[in-house]
Amino acid sequence: MENDIESGKISTVLTKDLSRLGRDYLKTGYYTEVFFPEYSVRYIAVHDGVDTFAGENEFMPFKNIINEWYARDCSRKVRAGYRAKALNGEFTGPNAPYGYMKSPQNKHSLIPNPDTADIVKRIFQMAANGMTAMRIGNALLREKILRPRAHTMQETGGNYRSASFVNFPYDWSHGTILGIVHNEVYLGHLVCNKQTTKSFKNKKLVFNDRSECGIGGVFSLLSNLQSLVQ
Repeated sequence: MENDIESGKISTVLTKDLSRLGRDYLKTGYYTEVFFPEYSVRYIAVHDGVDTFAGENEFMPFKNIINEWYARDCSRKVRAGYRAKALNGEFTGPNAPYGYMKSPQNKHSLIPNPDTADIVKRIFQMAANGMTAMRIGNALLREKILRPRAHTMQETGGNYRSASFVNFPYDWSHGTILGIVHNEVYLGHLVCNKQTTKSFKNKKLVFNDRSECGIGGVFSLLSNLQSLVQ
């Protein structure tokens, strides 16, 4: 939209209310008070009674701040809810780790996935027998075993679709293998709340301190690891 405004293709911007333009009061204020006037663009927020061609609206900056407060409060409540579940050892991720599936009775509980659990066991067995991550990946490639994200894409009917997963569905990277081997969930330890976003404005993920993580129990795919290795 910015590009079209700068090119002279847009003369009016219309939204339901100010919150639909944005909930960051600094950015929203920049658009309504600097950017739009600079390009002679009319802005209308129907439900808030804002029309920049009708003159200045003194209440608009306060409305923008209120919209940001609302977004901040919603984010705080959602984060608190997820954190509470995580500290109780409940799984809150969108997809279960490879080898597991969400229980049909409780989506916050994990159970072994009959389609992939044995593959995880094989990976650990090969690693315990001294095979490198690259050799393990090549072995799975030869057997045309779907790598985790490609399997998720297939299971969810196309979610997480990308050219890489479509064109190279069996290419297991050494990073994927190492990620599985070092994941505590396969030992029966469900470590939750390992990452969080910096804020509701900054979605960059950061790692939490171990003391902030919730640790729950889950069926260990490797409960009989010793017999597998032998």
